[in-house]
Amino acid sequence: MRILQRLLKPQNPKIGEIKVENLIDSSIVKRIDDSGLFEKLNAEYGAK
Repeated sequence: MRILQRLLKPQNPKIGEIKVENLIDSSIVKRIDDSGLFEKLNAEYGAK
């Protein structure tokens, strides 16, 4: 997201004022992680 912001900023300087952290909702990934899904998938399919 930061790279995209940097690329678009010359075309629209207001894009540089946006806080990228506010654009991404990590609560969904946290809920999935807390549920243990990633560990189950890793145990079943293994890491590559």
